[in-house]
Amino acid sequence: MLRANFGDRQIEGNIINRRLSETPGGVVIDLPSLVLINAEITEGGTFSGTVEYDQSAFPADRVTGTSIGSSAGVFGGTGATEVAGGIKLNEFDGPGNPLGLNNELETGIFVLDR
Repeated sequence: MLRANFGDRQIEGNIINRRLSETPGGVVIDLPSLVLINAEITEGGTFSGTVEYDQSAFPADRVTGTSIGSSAGVFGGTGATEVAGGIKLNEFDGPGNPLGLNNELETGIFVLDR
């Protein structure tokens, strides 16, 4: 989900229902939700900002304010009714490395319409 406030020239959003499906043994692992932190929308309709874990997924840990990656995108279409972008994460399984994964890298794209 992406929310754009063109009056304030800011976006924010969430990425939910993430899953790691390419694992040894084919076990599907649910991953924590992400928050796209407020980013400024430029005159050209682009934005870039940071990504954090959703705090509600980690009530015992302070994850708010800790960047785990970046996001960027661009609005298009008549009246900016479409948006495309991408994310790049330096870690993706949660604070403290709960899955024991090292040197993680996650990249993804999104294409949304109103």
